[in-house]
Amino acid sequence: MLKLLYTLLSIVLCISCSQNIQTQEKPNNTQKIVEQNTLKETVQTLVFKDIPYTDSTNFDNYEFQETDLNKLPTTYSFDLNKENISDIRLRYKLNLSNKFESLVISYLLGEHELYTTLINFDQNKKAIDMLDIAYDEIAESAFRSISVISENSITKYQYNFMNEDETLEAENYEISEQGFFTKN
Repeated sequence: MLKLLYTLLSIVLCISCSQNIQTQEKPNNTQKIVEQNTLKETVQTLVFKDIPYTDSTNFDNYEFQETDLNKLPTTYSFDLNKENISDIRLRYKLNLSNKFESLVISYLLGEHELYTTLINFDQNKKAIDMLDIAYDEIAESAFRSISVISENSITKYQYNFMNEDETLEAENYEISEQGFFTKN
């Protein structure tokens, strides 16, 4: 009888614990706020890419040697609004305006998707706007995008290799004086 009581108590305890675990919210692992001095030095050493510039980052040409933002403190604040991201890397800078700062990052979403994102920051290091400028997936190798970035605009080319006939779509974005991206 005592053995049955212990067994029932163990089952109730296990069910209670599993329900508790399921109701806890997952933390948002994409919010990055880093101490100023460390990132300031890192950002200052980043290479400026001349514009017009074509970003064609993909799994074949990307090396995971850039600065890992997961390990850096920074005052730059942004939220990618995506779950399961990893390996966030600070890549390069663009001189699009003297009113805002433009940094490019790359990161993995799961194991098969590589994103490259342009983020414009205000003078307080808060994100003004962001735009995915390159994308590659290797699960089916069916989708890829590249972008041509100029001073006031971005043309994003999206390739779809899913069908027998490869499709290509172009999207045009204007970069406002305040640093926002507007799709034309």
